[in-house]
Amino acid sequence: MDYEFYFDSSEQRTLAKVNPPHSAFGTWLSYELGANTELAELALDRLKAGHFEWQLQGREWLLEREQDAIVLRHHSLFEQPFENEGFKPDDIALSGEAGPEDFEHLLRAWLEHFLD
Repeated sequence: MDYEFYFDSSEQRTLAKVNPPHSAFGTWLSYELGANTELAELALDRLKAGHFEWQLQGREWLLEREQDAIVLRHHSLFEQPFENEGFKPDDIALSGEAGPEDFEHLLRAWLEHFLD
């Protein structure tokens, strides 16, 4: 998983850019997680616990562990009107999947960025 963290002067915050097909994780880090180190620590604790299924419900995103994958889905994907309005959501921007090790590495790097 390739990523970079950078300061966006127009938004006055650090943003994460994660390359496709994992780009949703960059949006999640930038806007859902942000500098909330407690939520990041909670996700790391769940990873360390070794449970094969868990969920973290956020304001706009649902983060889940499903067996050997970390799955991220935007809440809008759970709504039905997409087919009725004649368009499909951008799945790459609204969902993503990563291995637990890759996700842990990304999350630790994000935390280190804010704790330094």
